Amino acid sequence: MATAVVKQVQPAAMDTTDAQLKEDRPSYQPQTSQRNLDAQYTRYTKGELVGQGACKRVFRGFDEELGIEVAWNEVPVHELASSSEKERDRVFGEIALLKQLKHKNVLALHDWWYDKKNSTLVFITELFMDGSLRSYRRKHKNVDVTVLKRWAWQILQGLVYLHGHN
Repeated sequence: MATAVVKQVQPAAMDTTDAQLKEDRPSYQPQTSQRNLDAQYTRYTKGELVGQGACKRVFRGFDEELGIEVAWNEVPVHELASSSEKERDRVFGEIALLKQLKHKNVLALHDWWYDKKNSTLVFITELFMDGSLRSYRRKHKNVDVTVLKRWAWQILQGLVYLHGHN
């Protein structure tokens, strides 16, 4: 069982129009072959709600191109639209960094986009249905020490990789 190590992205801000997004971040280039920005996405299908936190909602999703289940994450951004350019740059910088990370012990970010119609940041990640390591341990109290050591090693491998990318 692979353990995910992830830096939590806390989106701080973004503009409310695609034109402003493109202007603020020249690297923002929606791939229209993978998604229709009118919320009729062709590559990813959104399913049922599987979790909700203070900042985001997570849905089960499906990647039609790869034929795998994914996590469809939605972060509402309507209150963030008035934040500073510095904060918007930080958000897009973290998204770009997460998209580049490729390691077996780090949660993979497959894709992301701004859904103007619903004023949400949508990002597609690997799907982990067992929740956090803490909740998994609470549910399974009698885990062998060898398994715990393997989990710790996987977490450390992920951290070494992440620290190597500043």
